[in-house]
Amino acid sequence: MPALNDLYCFYLYVGNWKELTPPEIIKHKRMLDKNFHIYAHLFEQDILSAYNSFIHHCFSTYTGMGQDAKLKSDPAKRAKHMPGWKTEWNEWFIPEQATSLDELRKSYDGLLALFKSELALQPK
Repeated sequence: MPALNDLYCFYLYVGNWKELTPPEIIKHKRMLDKNFHIYAHLFEQDILSAYNSFIHHCFSTYTGMGQDAKLKSDPAKRAKHMPGWKTEWNEWFIPEQATSLDELRKSYDGLLALFKSELALQPK
């Protein structure tokens, strides 16, 4: 799932993170939410809980009716290193809730491990 990897890269400041804007990250979240809620019942293990754990490390959700989720990250740090940063993007963040990158990694790895297990993928 490329969108899932984009979230991971965005929060860990690796890979293509500088190419991903906050509006794109919110769009990815919406698409992932839809897909996980549609297809979660196809998995034997509770993949939706693992997904929600990962998302909880990335976003503050249910921020008000009609409001987008807020990104748990520091916009000042991003603005400093992202060309074309728009100041209006700052309102999409909750920097005081910035997530632990170790916890984010663990939740991402746990989600991918569930996928691997469900799909019976074994290393060669």
